[in-house]
Parts: sequence; structure tokens; C-alpha cells
Amino acid sequence: DLGINYFDPADMYTGGEAEIVLGKALKDRRQDVVISTKVGVRSGVPLTQSGLSRRHIMASIDDSLRRLNTDWTDI
Repeated sequence: DLGINYFDPADMYTGGEAEIVLGKALKDRRQDVVISTKVGVRSGVPLTQSGLSRRHIMASIDDSLRRLNTDWTDI
């Protein structure tokens, strides 16, 4: 309502909880906002859950999309 339309969460913020809260808040306004996210920070104990390997990037974006309750990120 105040003109804010860009959000930049990440799985590293409170273990992904920030993405869950944001997804709920933007549920009915998804088409009106720009969402970006980040990858690369360790998201789990296994070595495969860190860095910028294709495997980790794809898993991270899938997890973020699920938490954000959306089908796409803009950036």
C-alpha cells in the first residue's frame, strides 16, 4: 500500500522462514511485486548444500519457490 514492490529474501534468513512469511503476505499480490533471491550460502550439513554447483542452485531455487509459494522469481 505504501509503494514497496521489491523484495529480496534468502534461505539464509532465519532458515527460510523469511521466505515463508513473505510468500504468505504476498499471496494475492504476487503479480504486483518483484522478488529476487540468493543462492550460494550453505543451506544444510552436506557439502552438496553449499556453493554454486548446478545441483545446489537448482535445489535452492526449488526450495525458495516452495517457501515463497510462487512459480517464479523475477531476479
